[in-house]
Amino acid sequence: MLALFIGISIGLLILESFLHLYNPFPSRFRGNKIQLKTNFKKQILIDPKIEGLDSVIYYSVNKLGFRGEEKPENFGELYSIITIGGSTTECSLLDDSKTWTAQLGKKLKKNHPGIWINNAGMDGATTYGHSILLDDYVLKLKPKMVVFLIGINDRGRKDFSNEDGNLIDRRESFFRKLVKKSEVANLANNLYLMYRTHKVNIGHILNNNKPIAVPDSGTAVKIDSVKLEELLRPYRKDVPQYTERVRLLATKCLKNNIRPVFVTQPLVYGGDYWELMELYNKAVISVCKELNVECIDLANELKKDPHYFYDEMHYTNQGADSVASIIYRRLNNVVNKK
Repeated sequence: MLALFIGISIGLLILESFLHLYNPFPSRFRGNKIQLKTNFKKQILIDPKIEGLDSVIYYSVNKLGFRGEEKPENFGELYSIITIGGSTTECSLLDDSKTWTAQLGKKLKKNHPGIWINNAGMDGATTYGHSILLDDYVLKLKPKMVVFLIGINDRGRKDFSNEDGNLIDRRESFFRKLVKKSEVANLANNLYLMYRTHKVNIGHILNNNKPIAVPDSGTAVKIDSVKLEELLRPYRKDVPQYTERVRLLATKCLKNNIRPVFVTQPLVYGGDYWELMELYNKAVISVCKELNVECIDLANELKKDPHYFYDEMHYTNQGADSVASIIYRRLNNVVNKK
């Protein structure tokens, strides 16, 4: 037993040293901190080709760690917008110029040249991560507006309580402290989160080279009410906690004279999982009504067109452009009144 313990300890020390030099699974999440990579560029090749996506994708982040133009010297004179969300905001398999954030910026700049917009979306981030991103990066930047497209990653959560305490005062458990200091612990934690993400089917799922198959638009999706309630029941207790998180995001912005805008999360499918997503979407809408802030119900305004998605929730180039058009129609009026 002693020999085994010594062997494992030496192995972990060697692995820790190696990961300090090279980590094959880099992550922006570390304990209760977010570490944004800056001035980073990469080229993504998709082979075989996926219909609706480019074969070659250029992905980059600026000095701030966001996708988009660098912060200009006359930043305070511009109408600055930052978009926040998970993978359906980051759009990591879309070219820099084709994310819905970039497309939105192009549309707004036609009438409002003084627009600056950046994409702060992060694959896998929940409202917990969004709140930390606000505190550590966005509120210090003081943009005029923050657009939140949220909910898809929170949908996979079964328990908010452990993180909710940290969300308010950022207390650190022993494990979180370990994750921040140890590369091995951080890697193990991130691999576990990756596994959990794929288990609840909220990762990127490429569908060979065909558009995702959905029922014809004229076909009603039949839902067994008993099975539906069985699906929704475990999540209903989480909705009030999720609602409080959304409220916190909004109030943080309002207290800092930043205009929050919330966007509901669309899915290509109807049926049971659509009803589950709508639990969270309706929570967002309720908070917006309560606080009198802008809400764009993208989930119901965007057509369930199979050419708009390459999996259940992530957009193709065409889908991102349609998302941008819907959001633009609402934000154009807001910016007009600025």
